Amino acid sequence: MNIKHLLLLPVLTLAGQAVAQSALDINLHDKGIDSLVLSVSDETFSSPVREVRLAAKDAKVKYMLDEPTVRLVIITTLDAGAKKQVKCFAVPGATVRVNGTWDKHTFKGHQLVEDDAAFDAAIAPVLKKNESLMTLLRSMQEAGEPEDSIFAVYRREGMKIRQDLQSQAYGFLKKHPDRDFSAYLAVSQFVQDPDEELAKLAPAVREGIMKPHVDAVLAARKAMAEEQERKAREEEERIAAMSGKPAPDFTLNDLNGQPLSLSSLQGKVVVLDFWGAWCYWCMKGIPDMKRYYDKYSDRMEILGVDCNDTEAKWKQTVKEHNMNWKHVYNPKGNKDVLEQYGVSGFPTKVIISADGKILKTVVGEDPAFYEYLDHLFQN
Repeated sequence: MNIKHLLLLPVLTLAGQAVAQSALDINLHDKGIDSLVLSVSDETFSSPVREVRLAAKDAKVKYMLDEPTVRLVIITTLDAGAKKQVKCFAVPGATVRVNGTWDKHTFKGHQLVEDDAAFDAAIAPVLKKNESLMTLLRSMQEAGEPEDSIFAVYRREGMKIRQDLQSQAYGFLKKHPDRDFSAYLAVSQFVQDPDEELAKLAPAVREGIMKPHVDAVLAARKAMAEEQERKAREEEERIAAMSGKPAPDFTLNDLNGQPLSLSSLQGKVVVLDFWGAWCYWCMKGIPDMKRYYDKYSDRMEILGVDCNDTEAKWKQTVKEHNMNWKHVYNPKGNKDVLEQYGVSGFPTKVIISADGKILKTVVGEDPAFYEYLDHLFQN
């Protein structure tokens, strides 16, 4: 790669057109740092498109980017062991100056980078709360607290943090509809309805330097949504195609370490419950599963298939929650049974007839599962 630095040219002629360059003037005053890595994003700011390694005396260097649109640049050093990082926007036609230290620095040269820095400073206390929450959740996991309790804390405290972040974003958008940074925020993770917020921006901002980013983000989201819809349709078709077919037999070890085959349960309706103690919705559904097992245990057997837990965690969870039906353990990395039944999400419940045919598959903790059992046994 041809690295260009210390040469600040106003324009670059490319394919017969003048394209304004982006200039970065980096001075992080770090003695002994003699090299920097610049990671340049695509127009969505989510994926790097190239990486540039620069010689930089004491973390000081000037560099020209040939990108025709605004890009996010991550400046990194691995010198002296510790990884240090600074992010900033590179703006065509502007020289962005990064001055200070790795921990405390300023951005000058364009309103976009100054607004970005100010917003980062405003949300810094909220992000600290998020770090504290992650630490708390890890400590709860290490202490062996129930997954539903951990998830309840995550949902409650995480919601507060998200609301604080959204409040900062919407506050900026309301106050500065004429700023380029508002276009960035309008399609950020903090905003629920990008189209609504974009419509409130000044026309010059909507059509300004952030338009390529906005267009790229919206196009990427549309493509992702279409792909998710396609996969959902395929999943529905696959599940529908399995109905009426013989349930694939398998053998896994039960709670006593003895092999248990699905076929040994033939003669009763069997519910295969693919679950895990780590899965919030799996655990949330246990009370209803217990209630329905008691209700129909004379005609129905449940075979819980634990996935992605340690064997000790599986046994502990079954005991603590009094899950008094049959259980087998599917070791981590064993995908055979999951592939046989097309399991792609948890919980997945497969209802099998007394003669071994698949009747229905329900993904997620869905009332439709219990409604189907009532319909099945009351008719």
